[in-house]
Amino acid sequence: MTQSSSATKGKRTEGVPEVPSHILRPTWTARRTWGHAEIPDAAAALVDRVLIYHGLDPEAIGRDFIDTCRRPDPCRLSWVPDRSLYPPVQTWKHERVRFALDDLVIRSGDTVLIESPFDDPVDLITYRLAIEPGGRLVVEAPLTLTIGQLVGLPPGPAMAEDPPLPRIQYAAPHGRAGLSGSEGTVGAPPHRDEPNGHIGGGGDQGGVGRPGRSLADQSLFIHSLGGCLSLVAQAGSGGAGGAGGAGGPGSRGHAVAFFRMGEGGKGGDGGDGGSGGAGGACGAFRLGIRHRAPGSVLTTDFTPAPGGAGGAGGPGGVGGMGVPDGRPGRVGGRGADGPSGAPITVTWTEGEETENAR
Repeated sequence: MTQSSSATKGKRTEGVPEVPSHILRPTWTARRTWGHAEIPDAAAALVDRVLIYHGLDPEAIGRDFIDTCRRPDPCRLSWVPDRSLYPPVQTWKHERVRFALDDLVIRSGDTVLIESPFDDPVDLITYRLAIEPGGRLVVEAPLTLTIGQLVGLPPGPAMAEDPPLPRIQYAAPHGRAGLSGSEGTVGAPPHRDEPNGHIGGGGDQGGVGRPGRSLADQSLFIHSLGGCLSLVAQAGSGGAGGAGGAGGPGSRGHAVAFFRMGEGGKGGDGGDGGSGGAGGACGAFRLGIRHRAPGSVLTTDFTPAPGGAGGAGGPGGVGGMGVPDGRPGRVGGRGADGPSGAPITVTWTEGEETENAR
């Protein structure tokens, strides 16, 4: 990210404001960057038009930026302002919130989270988004993301070292696991007139796993792609089924005259495992890339969300002591695995689908 001269960018670098005093921190370790002045003119002009379309003045919104090396953890943009590191520049009918940034820099190993606890829509407009290897932008909201320039791992010799690719990850919460079944009761005690032990109670079936959360519709538009990045979108996985409850032990036989005793009670059968929850469904994904720098690659992973694993069957209860001892109970059956979620539907709004970006 090299500062462009005024001669190159014209008016875009004139009157650049000083860094606001209220965000100065002694822990800064990186220089201030100006995304609007350092990206291609066409990319900056596109972001200007998007801001103006939404009724925002590109010069009036300020040149706010986020660099994760200067920000506390978690670095979060939220639909709920009190949970957000940076306030929205615009709200619409108490439903949609809109953020606008000059620069968003995610350092290696850092994460920026965009969330919407109630699944209300969020917009993020940024002149530049730069993600270092191992950095992640995690989206847990219905997001419309407009990027003037997306910067990732530069292609070339560095790729031979196989570093972790910068990642934009769309995710949804996973389903909760089902509760384990209750253990069966101990067999009722025998008595002198009926000396044989009684069968133990059967274990309860495990609870069904909850389905994974669906992935809301998403929209991503990139004017200029530079470098290699990974794009991952997956709904929430289904919760695992609960384990079946153990069968209760059989009661022991009652004493009988002449040093004998009744038969031991049979152990109770273990409960069946609960079924796994279904994987969440994926909505529509609108994706557009206008320009790609030579060697730039956007790898994608749109694997459907897996269903939860079926719960294990509960063990059978032990047989009661007797002559003979009671037989152990049957082990419960394993629960059925949950079905996978519906796959995502990708619509390319601009740019052609390539072998490495599908």
